[in-house]
Amino acid sequence: MLRDYKMDNIKFFLIVCVVIGHMLEAFYGGGVYKVIYSFHMPAFMFVSGYFARFDKKKIVSSLIYPYILFQSLYLVYDAAVINQDLATLKFQYTTPFWLLWFLMALAFYHLLIPFMQGTKPVFLMIVGCALSLIMGFDQSIGYYLSLARFFTFLPYFILGMVWKQLNLQILINNCIFRLLNVICVLVTCYFLGKYTYISSAMLWGSNSYVSAQYTILIKGMLLLCGINWILFFMWIFPKFKIPVASSIGKNTLTIYLLHGFIKRYLVNLKGIFIYSRNVNIGLAVLISFLIVLLFGNKYIGSLGKLIFTGEGIGKIIGYMRTGKMNKYNYESKNFD
Repeated sequence: MLRDYKMDNIKFFLIVCVVIGHMLEAFYGGGVYKVIYSFHMPAFMFVSGYFARFDKKKIVSSLIYPYILFQSLYLVYDAAVINQDLATLKFQYTTPFWLLWFLMALAFYHLLIPFMQGTKPVFLMIVGCALSLIMGFDQSIGYYLSLARFFTFLPYFILGMVWKQLNLQILINNCIFRLLNVICVLVTCYFLGKYTYISSAMLWGSNSYVSAQYTILIKGMLLLCGINWILFFMWIFPKFKIPVASSIGKNTLTIYLLHGFIKRYLVNLKGIFIYSRNVNIGLAVLISFLIVLLFGNKYIGSLGKLIFTGEGIGKIIGYMRTGKMNKYNYESKNFD
């Protein structure tokens, strides 16, 4: 299978933004933070949908297994290191710990693939957008089973699934469209940076209209902004391999799962962001790039995929039994 370097390049950019966003949230919720949150998870869900295939074994090994593993690890880590009180440790698996909502939502999306296949792409998009907007009225859903974010980001996953069927490549190759696309991106950045009535809570995807104090109209506009960002990324990023970036783009799941430990330690325990806002932002960006370079290198990335997936564990067990390591092409994995 030929490697899709465009997607690797996009994933590299997105994972850098994810880590920066998580670092910034400790002290800063301004324009840069809101711009990042307007696209990074919508685009990641799009990429996941773009590669999505229904495979029960892969859902278990690449999504459910790492969810259970890291839910356990983060709960223990928070109790032992952050809270420094093991008495606070309570194992539960129905409400994802912080960043692990992504794995749970992806597992649900993949389980829905058989029901979505064969349905007209435009109809799927309409249904996905409608559910995303309507569920904002429900105050009862939230972090439990990642339901709020499941519905919020559903349209982006569907867009990735039906991208080729909709022939959107023809649209984004049009010069006039690209000009309008860039204008919309700039307008989005301007409004998110200038106007405070669009709060960070509106962009997290976990809040109802009441809890985040916004309306279905604003959510609809943010939904369109997310789609516009995706269209922008799909033509602005090159198809060729970029040194370092493309390689790291193959290992985004490992970075995503591991960076939380460092963030929780530096920010929640040590409270390192004690300087002026600009210095703190610079420090957050620097630390984020170092984390991405550390966990994204091919050795830790390969080790992570070996340990953090059920198939990787199966491979290790098989080696212990037979003394032979079966070939396994991790580059064909699409969940990261």
